[in-house]
Amino acid sequence: MNIRILLTLNFVPALLAGILYAHPVLAQPATAAKPAFEVATIKPSADCGSPARPGVRGGPGADGTLNLTCTTVASLILSYDRAPAGAVVTPSSRKIPIVGGPGWIRSDQFDIQAKAEGNPSGSVMMGTMLQSLLEDRFQLKIHRETREGPVYALTVAKGGFKLQPRTADCPPPPTFDPANPPNPAAMRAAASAPDACGMRMTTGQNRIVEFKGTTIASFATNLSLNVTDLPVIDRTGITGLFNIHLEFRADDLATTDAPATGGPSLFTALEEQLGLKLERTRGPSDVLVVDKVERPSEN
Repeated sequence: MNIRILLTLNFVPALLAGILYAHPVLAQPATAAKPAFEVATIKPSADCGSPARPGVRGGPGADGTLNLTCTTVASLILSYDRAPAGAVVTPSSRKIPIVGGPGWIRSDQFDIQAKAEGNPSGSVMMGTMLQSLLEDRFQLKIHRETREGPVYALTVAKGGFKLQPRTADCPPPPTFDPANPPNPAAMRAAASAPDACGMRMTTGQNRIVEFKGTTIASFATNLSLNVTDLPVIDRTGITGLFNIHLEFRADDLATTDAPATGGPSLFTALEEQLGLKLERTRGPSDVLVVDKVERPSEN
């Protein structure tokens, strides 16, 4: 057989093997664009703290608009960091520590007016859309870390806990979809049902926190988010579901406008009413780390 023919015949199987075992090139699916506002105006605030502009005001509107006044970048970071999970952002909410970044993100205040296409929900505007706005106009980049830091440990007081066990089953909670939140009236009706489980907080002369059908671990988490200035870690070892009623002095929270009263402090109320106590210690705590931020770009 001719040598040229032998070379050709030997080459064909190798060529076929190369074709059969070559890695296919697959088309990569396009990443869905993060929701963003169509237009936005950001200006330095003026006269914040005056009677006409006493503090942060505004929020998302029902017409796809977002209006905020006298707000800092740090407070906006906290808003969008919590909103996607469905948490309600309020002035009394515990603020996760923000580390890094220049001092002006905590001191300089801005007025923001933004308009979205269509009619997105408030949680979307205060969540992913606000995140897009900060990333675009402030070049913001952050990440979350768990670090050792100051925390409260929730433990059982010397006399033992005083908790009311939950005996009835809880109806399943409604599924929360930030893009299509349930009707507020329906949510209130479900929460006020006699067998409903959940949390309710009211502020009058005293702050009243009520839980129905909650675990102590969940109770500790809610204290972290809505009451205390530091994260609360459950170290009670208590399991099961409980109904909890806690009433304490409203001015115990630095952010409340309620006048001082003669009610017990949060620490005293926990021990006297629930047989639990908070002890300041150190433990794992989430922080938000600012990797990059710049003053806002031109409107």
